[in-house]
Amino acid sequence: MPHHPFSTLLEGGEALLRDETVLRGWGLNDGQRRDLIAAVPNLRRLWKLVDALKLPDGPVHGDIHPKNALWDGQRIRLFDWSEASVAHPLTDIGWFVGQLARQKWPLVESDPDLARKLATTYLQALGLPGAHAEMAAAVPLALLQRAVVYDATFREWAPPRPQYVPYFLRRMLAELRMPSLS
Repeated sequence: MPHHPFSTLLEGGEALLRDETVLRGWGLNDGQRRDLIAAVPNLRRLWKLVDALKLPDGPVHGDIHPKNALWDGQRIRLFDWSEASVAHPLTDIGWFVGQLARQKWPLVESDPDLARKLATTYLQALGLPGAHAEMAAAVPLALLQRAVVYDATFREWAPPRPQYVPYFLRRMLAELRMPSLS
């Protein structure tokens, strides 16, 4: 499996965010590029918060979101493991919980408290029952990680190419504007 070390996420993320030529190539405008550079100090702060947990990288789904999950009323079943990798556990599950909390997915309609329950259960399983702030901090980092991975995968493709990089960078900026992270 590919390894996306948390220890190098910030360095790789900053390199991407500071490369105006690459960001322009992905179609990000001047304002978005300025916002991405301005986000770097906040991303550093969030990375330090998550890193302080000292969780090791491990096997993760890699593309975990509600459309890759089925809820049977008792358990969540994940499918589409094509992007499985070794990475930080909170960047994977944090992305999933963040999606549940931020969007109106059919999965959530059956249990509006599902995001909180899932986060609490997962953090308890990790032995970190009080790490909700760290899980929230991991969401923009997960988005940054996805942008970095997709940039490495698709940067050299001839157009048209998948637009995952600008999508995840825009989502990261939106997440950073959330009151709990600003």
